[in-house]
Amino acid sequence: MSKKNNKHTRQRHLEAAKEREKEALLKRQDKLQKRKADDSKKDTSLGVKATATKKTKKKAIRIKKNVVIRGIKVRDAESKKKVKEVLAAEEAMREMMVDEAPAAKKEKKAKKAKPACKADGMVLG
Repeated sequence: MSKKNNKHTRQRHLEAAKEREKEALLKRQDKLQKRKADDSKKDTSLGVKATATKKTKKKAIRIKKNVVIRGIKVRDAESKKKVKEVLAAEEAMREMMVDEAPAAKKEKKAKKAKPACKADGMVLG
């Protein structure tokens, strides 16, 4: 008798699981349709689809005690501030170098440009 009951219970569990699965599928499809409808409503005045991007935060630099960084030994809050200032200054210099790099490349290309005709490059006289 108990074997029969177990079979019946299993069947009911399977049927319930199938129903839950169907409901979940329908919910996912509804969400997908809503999302597509929302995407089509977004501002497309520039002809480009507007998309949301996640902004990532930079993690702060963790500086431990009794560590020497750039010649400064970190012992307390003051020395930690000094190290952070030095690192920030280096980062700013790096940013400036990156900004200047494309301009420098353009200057090099301008210098390497060949004259349009031979007479332009030659000095006569």
